[in-house]
Amino acid sequence: MKLLHVVKRRAGGIGRYLDLLESVGEKVWEVERDGLPPKGWSLLLHAVVPEVVKLPNRKFFFMHGLRSVSRRMLEGKIEFNPKYLVKFIQFGRYLQNFEKILFPSFSMAETARRLYGVKGKVIYLPFEEGFPQKVRVEGRTLLWVGREAWIKGLDTFEGLAEELSGWRFVVVGVTSGKSRRVEYLGRLSWVALKRLYRDSTFLLVTSRYESFSYVTLEAMSSGTPVLVLKRAGGAAELVEKVGLGRVFNTREDLKKYLMQLPQRNFILKIPHPSFLLQEHLKRLYAYLFP
Repeated sequence: MKLLHVVKRRAGGIGRYLDLLESVGEKVWEVERDGLPPKGWSLLLHAVVPEVVKLPNRKFFFMHGLRSVSRRMLEGKIEFNPKYLVKFIQFGRYLQNFEKILFPSFSMAETARRLYGVKGKVIYLPFEEGFPQKVRVEGRTLLWVGREAWIKGLDTFEGLAEELSGWRFVVVGVTSGKSRRVEYLGRLSWVALKRLYRDSTFLLVTSRYESFSYVTLEAMSSGTPVLVLKRAGGAAELVEKVGLGRVFNTREDLKKYLMQLPQRNFILKIPHPSFLLQEHLKRLYAYLFP
């Protein structure tokens, strides 16, 4: 069983995951750096790499996020824009090239089934850091971490900043925005971000969708509870699994909670064993090579 983890280029959450795999001896192949993968390997693709599907190798796909989906599609509405429709059809065809498909959350699996009609195995990504048994809410700082893209829901966070007084609103990963009440810090070092996690009252996840969320796990691991909208999919699933936070059905529910702040303590549930790297690899290989 020779498994090659293939990506166009290493970046973001996928890059962090691939770094973990490489640290325990898994082989990672970056197409932009290394060219096309060699023969003699089974390929597990972690991104869309069209030129690889023509190779004779056995090919699997780890669907880390939604591809070619517009906002209307995500909301279950009819999309009329041909640009999005063409991309959507092309990605659906692309998925047909793979022997097996994996998903990092049950939310991602259900969304992929609904949108593309594909099924596969759910295997949570690894996260080796532990979680505190109990966290207590203190301070008045709300943190948001992400990139500038509509699917991340920064506009929701900015809207809350305009409507809620008495809170400090801080954004990491974006240098500017639409609200004067928000501090936009841009990208921070890992040390500075960890410190900010610890110093914040809550991390808010207002994404319109997340297949998984290392940011959510990082905050809970740092002792900062996470408030997340249910629409955030995999991020909401992680909060429900770990327990150090709360999931809200609507933006208004989240706003009311912040106005009243009724809950002061959050208790850890038993973390899912698949967060452990070796357990993750065990399940990965069992599914791909039964």
